[in-house]
Amino acid sequence: MWPRIPARTPARTPARTPTTTDSTVVDSTATDSSATDSTATDSTATDSKTDSTATDSTATDSSSTDSTSESGGDSATTKTKTVWALRVGDGTAVATGTSAPIFLAPFTIDYTAAPTGTAGTVVAAPVTGTDNVSLPISSSIGSLTSSGNGKLVSFAAYRAAPGVAAIPDTAASATKRVGVTLNAAGTFVVSDLGAGANDAGKSIRSAYTTDGGQFWISAEDKGVTYNVGTTVTSLAVGNVRWLGGFGGQLYVTSGSGSAGLSGIAPGLVQVGTGFPTTTPTTPFTKVNGPVTGASPYGVAAFDTDATAGIDTILLCDSAKGLEKWRLESTTWTLKATHLASATGCVGLAAWVDGADLVAVVTTGETPPRIVALRDPIASTTAIATGSTVATAATNTVFKGVALAPSP
Repeated sequence: MWPRIPARTPARTPARTPTTTDSTVVDSTATDSSATDSTATDSTATDSKTDSTATDSTATDSSSTDSTSESGGDSATTKTKTVWALRVGDGTAVATGTSAPIFLAPFTIDYTAAPTGTAGTVVAAPVTGTDNVSLPISSSIGSLTSSGNGKLVSFAAYRAAPGVAAIPDTAASATKRVGVTLNAAGTFVVSDLGAGANDAGKSIRSAYTTDGGQFWISAEDKGVTYNVGTTVTSLAVGNVRWLGGFGGQLYVTSGSGSAGLSGIAPGLVQVGTGFPTTTPTTPFTKVNGPVTGASPYGVAAFDTDATAGIDTILLCDSAKGLEKWRLESTTWTLKATHLASATGCVGLAAWVDGADLVAVVTTGETPPRIVALRDPIASTTAIATGSTVATAATNTVFKGVALAPSP
């Protein structure tokens, strides 16, 4: 049993100025249009809850990502928000483990009622020169997170051109691991990480930044590290997956109860206290679960009531679907599992809209889809299908999804 997670302000180190040796700013103008749009109807539950406010540090509303317009009467307000999905692959067939190009695909979500989506112009991450980045098409790689200040999205990758075979097996000294950010203007910044952020033969999975000057990195078996430039501090060792920052606290998901996570995973795990920059006394603290056979990836967390602290968690599980957890007194309780028929979900962006949560997820099926749904916070009714926003083209996959950065 775990108490309510208090909201707190993260302690930050000053933002690092990129240098020519470890960080490069790249303007990207390449476009791609392989994602398809859909307007399928969302099926939602009908329970309701009183008005609520999110304090998720990675889901900050801004004028660039959330807009309303009146078209004749109070009931005619249109509500939209933009999300970015990380897509791996350009349609060319590649072997498992071989690096492929990365794209950031924007979608405008109209959530006035049952949410629907419209595709925007896809931005290609750099693939030529010294600043090229790529990822293999792998189930555990490709998280996309919104920064704590809301001005960036970030992901972890390899500094290598597409076509490198078995890229996770390459030594970090030969193939640098990088943290990559993208701002609202479409500018990529590629920052080298130290060799200690990821071991050869293991996947680098997720990056989280508060401001672009520092990165928390998760990697297979390496656990969670804190990175400023090429200086790496180990925070917690274990087989972890995707990071998220909410209410002033760093979290990571894990599907393995291996060393460092015995009795804690699978499920959502708190990393130290706040956003740690030194090795914490208690590296991992269990938040919710376990659920037998759980395989968690993306996460979002919210404070939806008048009491300070996170009380609602959405957790993407590739084996089960989108889980909604609520804090009842001191116990986290699983209230509903959505999209169970969609072969689970992987990436997740979500926000509060009055008495509802609006979620945009990437599914774990083949081919993956982007699906949006509206979920009344107090409801315990499972939502089976949601609304399909896009379906991945052949030899491409959708991975992480995040709210678009603000200017």
